[in-house]
Amino acid sequence: MINAIKMFGATVDMNSAAAYVILIVAMALMLGAIITLLVLMIFSLRKKKEDDVADEPLTEEEQAEEMEEMAAVAAAAAAELPEEESSPAGTLTYDRSFKARFIQSSDEIKQYYVKIKNELLAYKKVGARMSWKRESFYKGRE
Repeated sequence: MINAIKMFGATVDMNSAAAYVILIVAMALMLGAIITLLVLMIFSLRKKKEDDVADEPLTEEEQAEEMEEMAAVAAAAAAELPEEESSPAGTLTYDRSFKARFIQSSDEIKQYYVKIKNELLAYKKVGARMSWKRESFYKGRE
């Protein structure tokens, strides 16, 4: 067993009052850290519960209207695409990334995409993964 510790150049006997004070301060610091972690965990759980509260579900009429609007926007975007030009070697196509296609899309398409993405990510354990061609969504390990 250690009989003495060196602190600030002086030897302190483990049976002295200073050793007990150091022990009490160390225990208080550890207890404070544990309490802080518990409070942070409680706040994060409370925030998740608030996020899980869903908005009122849309009626069938509202869902149909949104689907019609999205179809109209998709049709307008398809009409805006230039026709492919043929070259002597065949058709010229570009391999653009998902981010590039998203940036070049119209503002309406961006708004609808962000709306859908936020709705998907509002669910618990749902995440997104962006690759070169697309952005995929997953729930847990599925």
